[in-house]
Amino acid sequence: MRRVLMHDSAPAFFAGTPTLFNARLAQCAGDIPASPLAWCCGNLHLESVGAYRADNELAYFDVTRLDESALAPVAWDLIRLATSIRMTARTAGQPPRSDDALVHAALADYGTCVTSGTVRWLERSQARGPIRKLIKAVGKRSRGKLVKAHTTSRAGNVALRHDGRDGLEPDVGDRELLEGWFAAYREADPSRRDWELVDVARRASDVAHLGYPHWILLVRTSRLRLLDLRGCIPSSLAASSATLQPGWSDEASRVEALVRRLPVLPPPRLVATRVGEIDAIVSDFRPSADDLSLHPVPGAKTLKRVVRTVATIAAWAHLRAAGRQGADRPDALAWWGREGAAFEQISRLSRALADEQLDAWHQFRDNG
Repeated sequence: MRRVLMHDSAPAFFAGTPTLFNARLAQCAGDIPASPLAWCCGNLHLESVGAYRADNELAYFDVTRLDESALAPVAWDLIRLATSIRMTARTAGQPPRSDDALVHAALADYGTCVTSGTVRWLERSQARGPIRKLIKAVGKRSRGKLVKAHTTSRAGNVALRHDGRDGLEPDVGDRELLEGWFAAYREADPSRRDWELVDVARRASDVAHLGYPHWILLVRTSRLRLLDLRGCIPSSLAASSATLQPGWSDEASRVEALVRRLPVLPPPRLVATRVGEIDAIVSDFRPSADDLSLHPVPGAKTLKRVVRTVATIAAWAHLRAAGRQGADRPDALAWWGREGAAFEQISRLSRALADEQLDAWHQFRDNG
């Protein structure tokens, strides 16, 4: 599945190879402008955002791909975002050099946001196009409708639907492994003592982590609910940037902390856990359809609006986590955000890297 997705789309190839890209950034570190340390997303691109229901039951739109998150120079996140913008524009048949204007707009909005120092979130009334549709759909969807969309019922028995993305046939041994984990998870909190594990299935997560442990769980409480359980792997950004990281007890603790820190609010029932030998996090289930999809790529006006929105969301995330566990303070981000020369360096480097990434995708596609 991962190879097919990456074969068919250059942006999907880019989204699926953060490890290779972060290693490439390490090779050209001398060309990256100096920048403050921030809690970076690690795999920031135009589709690493989406709508979700937070633990206050309201719908938000924010960064949702944080498995690669780490402490690093903030320019690394922006170079990856700028490269994503260029690849998306170029593969969509946009006019020559239109990607320059999009990157300039994104970096300008990012600089304005961090310079102001004001942290906000995207209101539904401010959202437009596909982003507004996602927020509206998540806000209107009941838990019962979500469960019904991902389950089947026959002769009074409810089971997870195998739809080829959010529900796949579980591997041999998955049921036994997850039943053992669920027993400990249930006993860890008195409010979960009467919960029952009804069914399990594998999930095909975002393209960068397809093939790693990821499950959807159907659980009966006072009513049926869906949980998401996914394994956490080491951050390639942490490995590539050479920035000293905090002493996390495990990878799940890192991901949980940063999912609580970077978006406006975390999803419900978020907690780090351990499934056998696997570091993992559990939270309420969020379907793949809630992620922003730019396939097919929208028209120039809509794409520019998306680009500027993602850049602003990234700035808010960096500001929320500023000053935490080694990250520089908001004032450092504000000062740097006024440095037009740094943004120009980021733009030039992203242009060269986009050329490289497109060449790499063509090689990948041609070699099957």
